[in-house]
Amino acid sequence: MGISAQMTPLAPARSLFSTSITLDWHRPLWGTRPVSGQLLAQVAKVLVACRPLCFPFLWMFIGCVSSYDAYLTLKFEDSIVAMELNPLGQFLLGLDDGDPSLFMAIKFVGTIVVLGVLSLLHQFNTGYGTRMAAGLAAFQGALLGFLTL
Repeated sequence: MGISAQMTPLAPARSLFSTSITLDWHRPLWGTRPVSGQLLAQVAKVLVACRPLCFPFLWMFIGCVSSYDAYLTLKFEDSIVAMELNPLGQFLLGLDDGDPSLFMAIKFVGTIVVLGVLSLLHQFNTGYGTRMAAGLAAFQGALLGFLTL
């Protein structure tokens, strides 16, 4: 029993340009991907490059909407008791006889706690923290739309 060598034909050598220029009529001459695929690839590169900015942007958006809500509460202080739709907000306003001070204090503390928890979540698990911030930012976006429209 001897060792036999099995002969396999060598693959033809490819030139540097053979993968990017094809003569197939179904593909464009400038590349193997259609233009939409190239565009999606470029968009994906931009999104990957901007990914570190996603969480800070969402975090700031949540804080800004909360600040705008607080501004509107103070601006319409005289009619806030009749305008407030949140049952917890109505309860807090009722505890202080319509004065929005307690309501605003609880709102600020709640915002600070939520932003702090989001920061901790993002620090320990970036993906989970960003997804939680995106969900909260979507809710805040809906609130912003409700407050302004």
